[in-house]
Amino acid sequence: MPPTELRRQPALAVNYIWALILTGEPEKAETYLEPVIPLVQDAPALKGQALYAQAFISRSRYDVVSTIPLAREALACLPPEQATARSRLAVDLGISLWTTGRMDETIPVLIEARRASEEAANNYARLTAIGFLALAYGVKGQLRRAAELLQQALATDGANLTSAWRIASMVCCWPSGMTWRPPRSICGRRNSWRAPSATWTC
Repeated sequence: MPPTELRRQPALAVNYIWALILTGEPEKAETYLEPVIPLVQDAPALKGQALYAQAFISRSRYDVVSTIPLAREALACLPPEQATARSRLAVDLGISLWTTGRMDETIPVLIEARRASEEAANNYARLTAIGFLALAYGVKGQLRRAAELLQQALATDGANLTSAWRIASMVCCWPSGMTWRPPRSICGRRNSWRAPSATWTC
């Protein structure tokens, strides 16, 4: 994309950046992000999408230190009507916070992720939020609350095999001080995550 077009059409540039990310060219996307972000400072929705792209790239590299502030700022910019983007971003932020053991921050973010995903009819994001929310409650010692949350999800989504598998994987990996090995789809590579009274290895 020529630099002149990038300056003239920042909305097109942001869409192009996402196209590069989703087709496996995050490094090339970053070369456009740096000049685009100053151009969208007065357009909150576009700024939110650009920051979301930065957060997405950071999380794909397992850089939670960078992901968390970028995701927070992006959420503050994205308007409520962009529920799909907000639901995905809130899930990413919630999981990133969860990996650091900051459960008091994780829980409200995942509650918002669940609400936004319900509004957007994003079933995958909703169940992911519910699963990690239950795990966060478990780490906090609120086991009854976690169990009720999972039971409600199973009652609602148990007939859906994909949904049932995702919920069951969370139930089977209950954090009670044991070693936890979640599916590769959650982690992508081996890591050790520590939070109060629980250790997860993946």
